[in-house]
Amino acid sequence: MEFDYYHSGTDEEFEQYFKFVRQVAEEDFELCEKAQENLERGVYGEGILNPVKENGVAFYQQKVRQAVRQQHALEKAEAEDKKADIIALNTDPREDPKALRTVSFVMKDARVWKQDGNAVGMVQVDHQDAFSW
Repeated sequence: MEFDYYHSGTDEEFEQYFKFVRQVAEEDFELCEKAQENLERGVYGEGILNPVKENGVAFYQQKVRQAVRQQHALEKAEAEDKKADIIALNTDPREDPKALRTVSFVMKDARVWKQDGNAVGMVQVDHQDAFSW
């Protein structure tokens, strides 16, 4: 691990601060390694956070959850404004006057209706059977 330390006090104060921070980091590293070993062995399982001793973790998780939900809502709203209408042809219509007779892909309002020349998500009816009575 690498850390950058910034301190505006005296050299002696920094050394005291550095020793304390380094000790905490080493303890945290060891705790994480031991917890991971116990998770892998099945000795320790995840559970509900302790509201007294782990309130910092709960606060952080809540902030992350809020940020993710806000970002999701923003992206969803933006996507609503950017629905695509696309068709793909097998040949260039500027060169082939019959190009529009063989449409291989259709997307309307960001929904695929035709792919590889076949209808997608629609009920197909055989026209011969539909009108025979």
